[in-house]
Amino acid sequence: MRIKRPRERRQAARKLVTWTGRFGLNGAPEWDWRDCSIEDISQGGARVIAPADAAAHAGDAIAMAVERLGTTVVGIRLHGHIRYCEQRDGSLDLGVALNFRTPQERQLAQTLFAG
Repeated sequence: MRIKRPRERRQAARKLVTWTGRFGLNGAPEWDWRDCSIEDISQGGARVIAPADAAAHAGDAIAMAVERLGTTVVGIRLHGHIRYCEQRDGSLDLGVALNFRTPQERQLAQTLFAG
């Protein structure tokens, strides 16, 4: 069976990942955040899989708390905005443009995208 990948929208190469965590939209309090997974990243963006009933739309601000990189427990925060949102196989496929705002976030980005 061949897996259908979304059309390439990024300028930088994608890196397949298996990250899980939670996300919130437009400054929502953390107790309202929903589970998500991140399936690939690039230096400028991420592909996030969210529940089908999440009220996400293109243009929304998004914050993500990455809790696991594969089986490794971590505590990473990522911020950005949703570039596209598409219903797919019982979930939402979100294309997120990442924004590394602080020096610590920029250093984290260099580490994540090395190699």
